[in-house]
Amino acid sequence: MKINTIDDLNALKEEGDSSIRSGEIQVKVGLASCGKAAGGDKVYDALEDSLKESEKISVEKTGCLGFCAREPLVEVQYPEGNSLIYENVDPEMAAELSRKLQENKVLSTGILARRAGPGPDGDLAVEVEDLEG
Repeated sequence: MKINTIDDLNALKEEGDSSIRSGEIQVKVGLASCGKAAGGDKVYDALEDSLKESEKISVEKTGCLGFCAREPLVEVQYPEGNSLIYENVDPEMAAELSRKLQENKVLSTGILARRAGPGPDGDLAVEVEDLEG
């Protein structure tokens, strides 16, 4: 597609946004080296097993989420682009997270950060919870 006008650019942006926002909740497990060393594979397996029948929730592997000391990390990204990042997730917490997601609820414990979807300027806002606590 050749971009000649701002409308062309906006149309391309909309096309790109719709390709990455499938309308389902995406659960992303950090499986870079630090995530794997902390047990991220077991967390991924627990989430994959418990959510494999869901048509509205997908489980994916991802790389580094940026908080290595808080691994294993799980990011739950909602269709509108907002997400929650959970820290120190173990298979038991993964099971609770899965249950809450299937009930359309939020697991309120273990949240490390909230990430707002793209604003009007396209930037992501990240709000980190108290990292000292």
